[in-house]
Amino acid sequence: MGWNVAAGMVARWFDNPAYTFKEKKEEVRKAHPQDSTSISLKWARKFGKTDKKYNELISEIVYSKDTLIKVIKPVCEAKIMQDFRQSLQKRPIPVGFSTQIDLGNLQEFHRKWQFTYNTLSFFETAGSYTKLNELVAILGGFALYAAIGNVFVTCSRHLEYDNSKGLKRWCYEPTVSLTHIYVYLMDKFEFTDTSEDMKSQYLGHWNKHGVIITYKGGFSEMDRMHFHLFRSHFDDKPITERVWSQDLPVSVNGERKVYTSEAVYWPVFNSTFNRWRNKHGRGQDYMVFSMPELIKLKKPIEWKMDKVYGEWEGINENNL
Repeated sequence: MGWNVAAGMVARWFDNPAYTFKEKKEEVRKAHPQDSTSISLKWARKFGKTDKKYNELISEIVYSKDTLIKVIKPVCEAKIMQDFRQSLQKRPIPVGFSTQIDLGNLQEFHRKWQFTYNTLSFFETAGSYTKLNELVAILGGFALYAAIGNVFVTCSRHLEYDNSKGLKRWCYEPTVSLTHIYVYLMDKFEFTDTSEDMKSQYLGHWNKHGVIITYKGGFSEMDRMHFHLFRSHFDDKPITERVWSQDLPVSVNGERKVYTSEAVYWPVFNSTFNRWRNKHGRGQDYMVFSMPELIKLKKPIEWKMDKVYGEWEGINENNL
């Protein structure tokens, strides 16, 4: 099918020792096997609604007030305060930082600096309810993340006086400006069905010539993700029916009873891969990252920090 990226990633899964993710949120809590070279953000944006979601992220979602207050502000201020206090002088030096230094460990980078995201469902990645593309075959649904990139601080200052004690001190009012962000794709390449799932994830009907998505297969997958009405896949159609079944093999030429290797497609689920893993002791789930891309925001994200005070000093002509 010419899906060289997908083929390489699946080959990696088959060739390495068995490894599974035990918890839904475990991906950033310890060092997992990782691939950061197979997928680039530029490549991923060619598929489905990925480019649309990317533009939503950098032009709208990153400016969310809730995101700013809950995540960016405390993270940045904690990083800034040490450097800022060290620079307190009568003529304070502007300070700032870049997160580029942490790109050597992407899982740690994600844990420390990610502050918002935009998700794509299986169907948004595919761009169609009945066809797969290479990206959806690799990841299904996934998320695009924004992380802190470059931050700068400027400040105004004024003197405060305690005339009763003959003292004065500088009061600084810093303004933080997030000028650049990193954007990247992150997901897990895995075949884990959680205890919350009523049925195994459907991965399409395959043969050696390609893949199809049956109509009931697509609906059953929507039910698994959103509705949770049915405990089993739809398997009430025999092989002679035309591309409707899910648990059973189907023939695209069923009405003519043509059952050649090209016509018959076989169902594949997460459970299919897990049975193979249990039998052979191989099949390594791993984290997938695109290398983060540094993007300059059209409008910097700015906010005021709490006031910072210098030390009290005696009032005299030399230190005015």
